[in-house]
Amino acid sequence: MNPIKAIGRALKQIKFALTTERNLLHRLIENLPDRIYVKDLNCRYLIDNTAHAQFLGAGAPDRVIGKTVADFLPADVAARYDTADRQVMELGQPVLNQEERVVFAGGETHWSLTTKVPLHDADRRIAGIIGISHDITERRLAQEALAREQDLLHALMDNIPDTIYFKDPGSRFTLVNRAQAKLLGLERPEDAIGKTDFDFFTADCAGAAFADEQRILALGEPLIAKEEHMQRPDGQWRWMTATKMPFRDRHGKVVGLMGVSRDITERKLAERKVEHYAEVLAEKNAQLESDLRTARELQQAFLPQQYPRITVGGSTECALQFCHRYRPSAAVGGDFFDVLQLSESAAGIIICDVMGKGVQAALVTAMLRTLLEEFGPLADDPGRFLTDVSHGLQSGFKHMPTPMFATACYLVVDAATGELRYASAGHPSPLHVRPAAGTVAPLALADGERGPALGMFDGATYRTVRGRLSAGDVLVLFTDGAFEETGTSGEEYGQQRLLDAVRRRATLPPAQLLDGVLAEVQQFSGYGEFEDDVCLVAVQAVRLGS
Repeated sequence: MNPIKAIGRALKQIKFALTTERNLLHRLIENLPDRIYVKDLNCRYLIDNTAHAQFLGAGAPDRVIGKTVADFLPADVAARYDTADRQVMELGQPVLNQEERVVFAGGETHWSLTTKVPLHDADRRIAGIIGISHDITERRLAQEALAREQDLLHALMDNIPDTIYFKDPGSRFTLVNRAQAKLLGLERPEDAIGKTDFDFFTADCAGAAFADEQRILALGEPLIAKEEHMQRPDGQWRWMTATKMPFRDRHGKVVGLMGVSRDITERKLAERKVEHYAEVLAEKNAQLESDLRTARELQQAFLPQQYPRITVGGSTECALQFCHRYRPSAAVGGDFFDVLQLSESAAGIIICDVMGKGVQAALVTAMLRTLLEEFGPLADDPGRFLTDVSHGLQSGFKHMPTPMFATACYLVVDAATGELRYASAGHPSPLHVRPAAGTVAPLALADGERGPALGMFDGATYRTVRGRLSAGDVLVLFTDGAFEETGTSGEEYGQQRLLDAVRRRATLPPAQLLDGVLAEVQQFSGYGEFEDDVCLVAVQAVRLGS
């Protein structure tokens, strides 16, 4: 073969190989996702690929060739790039896998992992720089997000008052927060790693917790808000409410457990105190109820157990008949009455209503009984009698921190003469029932004849009013509890309804009259019990002297 032809053929083959290699290199550079570029000594782009051109916002490599980074990026960013590139060219030292952060004018941030190496010419002189950058923006954002989540997790775990911990399948601690470390008696959370409850608590407490945790790991089911009594070997103990749940890997396999516990020691101590106080209170209430029952029995005993026998004209038959109905609203009440025998033919009837009710009112009724006995010799004159009783109460009340008083009505019936004498201390007037005439009316009191309540004012005096009875007449004395009941509509029963109720039963025997009135008032109120103490007393003039 002709040597010249052979050389020409060889040159063609070399040129073809070079062209092929250049095309392959170009295709490789163009299709790699990494950004590849070449710069000259003046930092002008000589070669650029599509990925890098798009990163610069140029769109295509041919729009980048011959320009510098300052033509595309903000001045401060471009200056930083130029400084770094010139340092590589001046020192002749490559930069490998360096993280670079770029903030575009619109605020968009990109992160790259960049390698830069010097470009040498045929004489091994530095002629520029070759750069390749791998976009790690998503990875960096993910790392930052993970770091933020970790920071939030640590902030939560370190500052939450509840204890938080993670354990492996052997119930060994793998992570605890500061509250859990404090519970375990440790200064640092990391000192708990690899240890178990048996290292910190008594065997029975740790054993119970371990059994629960192994059950959670085996069944994969959580334990919610279980109260645990955790005691340390030194005797210190705490009550905790624990929630534990299985911890799974991304494949769903149980690889441990996590727990959150809340210290409820103070609550448990408070509950025990409440239980103790409840027991003490129950004992005191039982004693109080026993005392009230005794007081009620005594108060009932103070009421007349039998009425005096009043006769006239040497007859053995009773000239006056009495009956009463007493309904205290509490265990003990503030209403009070008594029937006094003044002579063979005369009786005194007093009814009182102490302000308030309950124990305080009951104590005042006891004072009243004492005063009635003290001033009994004066009981023939109702006005004088109430005056002295009021003075006695005033003396007793002046040392009390709160004012007290009692309304009262006292009347004297003389069966021998048919005379009626009475006085009122702010009390509702008794009803005078005349069955023969078919009338019922309050006993009349003129202005000034109804005095103030007993014990209310110093120097209070009361006047005696006189009237007459006919055979068969009935006097009904009552306290305000008999007419101050309210119905379901909120309306008060009232004295007029009480008078009408008595009128409808005017011809009945006194006992039936009182029972009927009480039943009507209860029906009006709609309740089985009275809101206030109720006392009704009736006296009937069965026969009178001539």
